[in-house]
Amino acid sequence: MLRQVAGLIESRHWRPRRANHRDEGAVGGEINKRHLIMKPSVKIWLFLSLLWGLKCLTQGAELYPAPDDEDYRRYCCYRVQGPIVVDGKLDEKAWRQAPWSYEFGDIRTGQAPRFNARAKLLWDDDFLYVGYDLDNPNVWGTAYPRDTWMFWNGISESIVKLYLDPDRDGRNFSEMHLNPANSFWDMFFFHAGNDHPWLPKAIDYTRKNGQFDQNANPYARLDWNCKGIKTAVYVNGTLNNSNDLDQGWSAELAIPWKSLTKLAGTGQPCPPHMGDAWAIHLARRYVSEKNVKARYMTWPKTNHGNCHEWTTWGRLIFLDHFGDPIPSALRRNGPRVLTGWGGGKAEAVVPKAAEIGFTELVVHHEDATNFTHFIELGKQHGIDIYAWLFLGDIPAWKKAYPDSKPPLQVMNAAEEEALKRIQADKTPGKSQYQSGGEPVNKTEVLTTPLLCFHDPRVIQAFKKQIDEMLSFPGVKGVAFDYIGYQNYRCCLCPVSQAQFAAYRKKHPELSRELAQKCFSLETLVDFNNKLADYVRMVCPDAKVITHVYPVHLPEPLYGNRLDLDVCAQTAAWYFEPFWSVDKIKAYSRVIAKEANQYYSRPRGAALIGVADGSPAKSRERLTAELQAILDGGCSRVHVCSLNAVLNNPETAEVFHSFFGGRNKQEKK
Repeated sequence: MLRQVAGLIESRHWRPRRANHRDEGAVGGEINKRHLIMKPSVKIWLFLSLLWGLKCLTQGAELYPAPDDEDYRRYCCYRVQGPIVVDGKLDEKAWRQAPWSYEFGDIRTGQAPRFNARAKLLWDDDFLYVGYDLDNPNVWGTAYPRDTWMFWNGISESIVKLYLDPDRDGRNFSEMHLNPANSFWDMFFFHAGNDHPWLPKAIDYTRKNGQFDQNANPYARLDWNCKGIKTAVYVNGTLNNSNDLDQGWSAELAIPWKSLTKLAGTGQPCPPHMGDAWAIHLARRYVSEKNVKARYMTWPKTNHGNCHEWTTWGRLIFLDHFGDPIPSALRRNGPRVLTGWGGGKAEAVVPKAAEIGFTELVVHHEDATNFTHFIELGKQHGIDIYAWLFLGDIPAWKKAYPDSKPPLQVMNAAEEEALKRIQADKTPGKSQYQSGGEPVNKTEVLTTPLLCFHDPRVIQAFKKQIDEMLSFPGVKGVAFDYIGYQNYRCCLCPVSQAQFAAYRKKHPELSRELAQKCFSLETLVDFNNKLADYVRMVCPDAKVITHVYPVHLPEPLYGNRLDLDVCAQTAAWYFEPFWSVDKIKAYSRVIAKEANQYYSRPRGAALIGVADGSPAKSRERLTAELQAILDGGCSRVHVCSLNAVLNNPETAEVFHSFFGGRNKQEKK
């Protein structure tokens, strides 16, 4: 302990920790050349710093709240209204008004560092501005040519780091470094596929004769430069003079939007629109002097020491005016995305859907001419088109196996009797029949017959259909639907029962009931993931989305187990009795919060049911349901049926009020 305290004194760390990450103030002013003769006020600062150091050593001070805390994970970036001079001082009025980020903490633990670091960001029509404020009693750095690795091949410097991922998919992002001598380095990470095994290779900076080998590592594009970037550093002290005491240094970057368009991908505007959210990571690499081990401080913390793990990054939310509220849809899941499941003639559907605010449509591909037209019109109106794959597609089976009887799922006698009652029921709403949602009646089953995916021929049939779907140029990907059990629990066909018997032998510790639940869920998840893997194998750029339907009663919200791009789970069902607003919000919270519990790829989406025909949900009911979904954290919303929205002006108006603004902005 005494050695650690002595280290604090020796470090000459003069400034106490800031109490609040939203304190205002600017770094800059006249250089204060400190000498070893201390004024009384300086002695007070030293005493306070020493007390704080003792507190950190004895208590392991933690900077951050819980990892999923929304306020901690986001930064509000406001539009600047006046000129910014890039001089490293951060002394313009806009910089003084901008909020500070949370203090950077230890990359793994979040513990308070010895020397503080924080940042601010601003934006205008031309640039994203990033400013760093860094405590350091001995500021040193070396001037290097552009793109010199300041952390590799015998070089170890103090630097600030910036990671930006405009479309928040973790598949393409930039990394930038700046040192106290204003030496700058940048790189672009890129992968066109839909998985992330490339990431370890991307951060394995392969060398050849001591240098980066671009041919050996195609993922890390060192040859990419952020064209037009402006950088500046201001040292509050004396650079490269260990005989005096410095207060620290500040850095300023002005990044042109036009240099980031390659990162934004399709559908993500650059410059961003008000209310957009990007993924961001801020870091400091601190080296007290040459040949000393580096330490990393970051916002947000990563828990494992890897800045490249994009799932731990924060959200950079772009707002117009200082003090503007954060849109509720950006609290967790980014900008709003509206996906419609439906059909019809492309020319009658696509323009109308675009006007309402749809950005994705799921339609059947059997009519090749109409499907091609959907894709063509989708490109014109900024809408991605997915091909609809569903487990009840008997024609798909017959196309693959024309001489074989479809292997349909089998239910028990009571369930078959329930099916007959539901089919014979002619009352409006079929006596609260929920049609694949969470049933009101215990004996409910799905009226649609489904293929048994335990039969290995079924997955082969759908692989052939996927080949057909992905042969259409410009199709965004494949959308899964109706993948589940007709009785919401299991299948009792001979193939299923044989596989279940083998499963029980492997798991003798499970009761029959529990084994049935586990077997049914595991094989259901496995079927989804195998199909998704096949989509990615056929076309690495294709996306895979799903609606978890019909419900699986032992675990209704099991969608986080699926390794897909977007998993839509029902948050607001079609029919009366309507779910309560509290339930809708609670389900949406689970869908958004737990989307990456098992995999880093998926985005959570909430499906809202809007039935064709009457009675339609009222304007008030729809508004309440959509607001509850957004308040729960789901900014991605799927709606079925698309046509029920298009064909009802009042319903269309409600969806437009929530999702139409973004499309309007993009058209300007």
